[in-house]
Amino acid sequence: MPDMRIPKQLLFGQVAEGRRHQGGPKMQFKDSLKSNLKSCGNNYNTFEHLFSGLAIWRSLCHDSLSGFEDQRIKQLQLKRQKRKERTDSSNSIFVCQTCNKECRSRAGLVSHQRQRKH
Repeated sequence: MPDMRIPKQLLFGQVAEGRRHQGGPKMQFKDSLKSNLKSCGNNYNTFEHLFSGLAIWRSLCHDSLSGFEDQRIKQLQLKRQKRKERTDSSNSIFVCQTCNKECRSRAGLVSHQRQRKH
């Protein structure tokens, strides 16, 4: 591909905005594309030949993104389930020593005891 073509300029040109490590090389569009392809589960080492066929590239992107979204949703559901299990298992009841009132949290017990002193 000639150097003056827009796709080649985009792939190998420098990104105007973005973050990089202090003292590190400037990030190119190609680098961000590689990280996105890697997170979608594609082989990012040989992606340059895929640009030749638009239909192949489009189907690859669509399939990869749908798989990535499914995996991301499963991870979010698992994370939510773990969080809910953690809150369900911590149904501890804190009892006031002076009046035997039951509080659901330690903060509630401390607040209750503070009010009882005055």
